[in-house]
Amino acid sequence: MNRIFVLAAALLLTVTGCDRQPEITLTDESALKKTVFADETVSNLSFVTDGAWSSTMSNWFSAVPDHGNSAGPYNITINIEPNYTGYDRTGIVEINCGATYVIAKITQKGVNKDGETYTPYFYKHQSGDVYVAGYERRPNKQRREYDCAVVWKNGVKMNLTDGNHNASANSIFVSGSDVYAAGYESSGQPRNTNNETRYDVAKLWKNGVAQNLSDGNYDARARSVFVSGNDVYVAGYENNGVNNVAKLWKNGVAQNLSDGTTRYEAYSVFVFGSDVYVAGFDYRSIGCILWKNGVVQNLFVEGAGHWSSDSQTSVYVSGNDVYVAGNKLWKNGEVQKLPDGTDHPGGNSVFVSGNDVYVAGSKLWKNGEVQKLPDGTDHPGGNSVFVYDDDVYVVTGGLRKNGVVQNIFVENETRMAKVISVFVVE
Repeated sequence: MNRIFVLAAALLLTVTGCDRQPEITLTDESALKKTVFADETVSNLSFVTDGAWSSTMSNWFSAVPDHGNSAGPYNITINIEPNYTGYDRTGIVEINCGATYVIAKITQKGVNKDGETYTPYFYKHQSGDVYVAGYERRPNKQRREYDCAVVWKNGVKMNLTDGNHNASANSIFVSGSDVYAAGYESSGQPRNTNNETRYDVAKLWKNGVAQNLSDGNYDARARSVFVSGNDVYVAGYENNGVNNVAKLWKNGVAQNLSDGTTRYEAYSVFVFGSDVYVAGFDYRSIGCILWKNGVVQNLFVEGAGHWSSDSQTSVYVSGNDVYVAGNKLWKNGEVQKLPDGTDHPGGNSVFVSGNDVYVAGSKLWKNGEVQKLPDGTDHPGGNSVFVYDDDVYVVTGGLRKNGVVQNIFVENETRMAKVISVFVVE
């Protein structure tokens, strides 16, 4: 078999089986020494084939055309995704024709032409650093697709799991130089004899290093993380073999918030002074619930509102006021009203900035008023809202800033990614 390797810095040509002529002949000498900058997104490769050909390549490359059905000369355009990582990386374009193939290795530098780490326009013009947490779907070595827990900082991706089991980062919190994410990974005990499906393990990641919060014998998920001083609080649930038990972990030590006789789950934790607030849901009564220092507060009316598997609750404390969003919006235990006098429908996330109260749910509300997109339509709301420097960030599967969709998946190499939580710091 004949082999031609095109390297980034030099040409390495190894030929074996010289009893036949190569079926691919390179005609573009510049491809022999190919190095591009982080913001260069196009390269070319020219060759002549003796027959039909096909190509495979790294997942941050694409080629036009990517195959040919007949012999002849070809000049293909290689589209390269921008490199936002700050590190050099090398990708491969392989052209196959019969018994021979050409492998072109293109090195893309971690800096642009000015020697600076390349940053997307959206993040380059931020007053703070934007962190988002979620997951992306990718095939593993067995080509089965799993969700990989991911954190993005200003568009640069950090994988929290290896993609061999389903996982997700559900919440993110930044304290100083430390980045915390809470979520789960399905790497516990097998559910059945085929050993393919496993129980979810509640996880806390600090700067990418995982800590198991549950033992994996039953399903458990972490839903929210909050850091206060040297203490790290995580809210979520763990199944006891019959029902989900609402949990609060403080520095990895679990506290049961419910007794396990019926299904409860904790969705949000907020620490104010010496008080720890946890918002959750009582699935027996279909209502929201609030714990303060582990003690249940009178909050919900049984059966109030609508609840779905995609819904969640959120708690935020501002001064003497405690806000809880769920199937209603409460302030200090009282259901809040919209301007028309009807009950506030609540939502998945509540955030207070100064005198303004933001709620993200089926829509985005500010002080009870539905917010608009730049085109005048209602803001679709979402799962998480964060306000920083007068800018409103809302997670809607992706991310919107002041209603405008942001391109945060700058390194997305998979078929699907989803953002669940956002946090912005100076």
